[in-house]
Amino acid sequence: MKHRYIFSTALALAFVAWQALSLRVNAQETDKWTTVLHETFDSFTKGTNNTANAPSEDLKVSADATLKDFDLSKSKDLYEAGGAVLFHGDKGALLITKPMDFSGGEIKVTIKAKSFETSKYIYFRFDKEDYDSENETVTATYEEDYEVLEILMPAGDENCALKIYTRDMGLFGAAPSIYIDEIKVEAKNRIEPTPDPTLIVTPNNIIFEDCTPNEESYAKEINIKGLNLENIPTYKLEQADPSEAIFTITGTLTKEGGKLSVVFKPLKPGVHEAKIEIASGELKESIQLKGRGLGGNPVAGLPTDAPLTELKEAFATEGLPKGWSTSIAGGYEDWKIAPSSFDATNMVATMDISSTPWDLGMAYLISPCLNNPEKHIPEVSFDFAMLKGKALFTTTSFMAYLIAPDGTMGNPIFEMNYEKQPDYATLKKITVKAPNAPKGKYFLAVAYKGASTAAYSTGVEVDNIEVKSMEDTATTDLAAGEAKVWRTASTIYFSDMKGCELKVYALDGSLLISFPKAQDGSVTLVDADQRVVVRYGEKSLLL
Repeated sequence: MKHRYIFSTALALAFVAWQALSLRVNAQETDKWTTVLHETFDSFTKGTNNTANAPSEDLKVSADATLKDFDLSKSKDLYEAGGAVLFHGDKGALLITKPMDFSGGEIKVTIKAKSFETSKYIYFRFDKEDYDSENETVTATYEEDYEVLEILMPAGDENCALKIYTRDMGLFGAAPSIYIDEIKVEAKNRIEPTPDPTLIVTPNNIIFEDCTPNEESYAKEINIKGLNLENIPTYKLEQADPSEAIFTITGTLTKEGGKLSVVFKPLKPGVHEAKIEIASGELKESIQLKGRGLGGNPVAGLPTDAPLTELKEAFATEGLPKGWSTSIAGGYEDWKIAPSSFDATNMVATMDISSTPWDLGMAYLISPCLNNPEKHIPEVSFDFAMLKGKALFTTTSFMAYLIAPDGTMGNPIFEMNYEKQPDYATLKKITVKAPNAPKGKYFLAVAYKGASTAAYSTGVEVDNIEVKSMEDTATTDLAAGEAKVWRTASTIYFSDMKGCELKVYALDGSLLISFPKAQDGSVTLVDADQRVVVRYGEKSLLL
């Protein structure tokens, strides 16, 4: 499946404009941000910003009002709100700047905002053709303090306007009402006039969406600008192992620059990297490429020479404990050991992609190799919590697997989706038995999977993981050891029954449950101390 990375696509579409004068980027070790505009709306003194009531008409900002860097004659449905501006209109509201110089390597918009209702969108766009809008979710409500939101977007040009707006949701309702207390717009690495030849390349990093092996990604674009170049720029691909992934580059360059298009095609699972070098004489620029092929064995290559029968891990210090590892299956975020959000003195294993730019996130936290002896069943316990999400449609999943060294993992021994988050709002002890665990060597792995859009994800915490090896008692064989029936605590398990009828009776002879054509399964008794008789085929078993 292809997953579109909005963040990296926006950077790949960045276009740096240049004047007829020769320009170049000053050499610098760190990025330099230049403030383009900064507005606090202090002149909008009337009204209030702590109510969800519709504003009165006398608060509406008139078209002939003055606001230094903004064109209020082209703006609409704005209201004064006690030192802030309120976007309020069923079809959407608009605040547009005057034409300004929004050139640079990238634009950063910082706003302080809150909304009548949580999880509402506000949009940003330059009035240029072929320019995508960016959006950000406002979660703070009118009763709360303003939240600070930061939006990174491709640069505009030397004479364009920035639109900040809301819009209606069609069948899903009217446009939201949003207060903005402050807006600051900054440009990264502004180009200064100089007569020197200059080679400008954007972006410098490209991350492709995850793809299954032999599937091609969407194309990413690289913009090249040449200023006073003597030689036509050339490009070459540097890649450690071309047998694992293909990066295809197309496009033509002139002394004035041009565009290159890059497509990623993984041939194997895992993360693949490469670099494009662009050169014109002594001038050189590079673009880092990264993509992931989905699939693969998360425990491939992990040591199995000294397996443990039992395990106890409290994650007491920062960094992965000895013998533990992680494997990223989607996106680029990973598990980490950090203070718990419930108790800063307690270290836990945690993962959360909600504030990252990735549109997908899945990773495994993997134990050292374990051993499941014959006639034993692993009992796995851990403390688990799923944090309350900020977005209205939060989606996050957590799973626990037992994985054989060849990657076989079967169904999770424990699984929890966000719908059950209230039951695990704080750290809660989970204990599960795994009668279908791999025989011999295996790994315990807990897995996090975020939403397909990172902002709709939330975090999880795991602590005090323990694995005990429990003796598998009350096991009987049928048909040369193929079928099995056994009991652990209050649960009766059966497997490989091949359609044989199975019945469970109380000791007084009353039928508790019947499986006319049993295969694999289990049944849990209400009373863990209750003794029962299990009959299947020609066999009877007291459990």
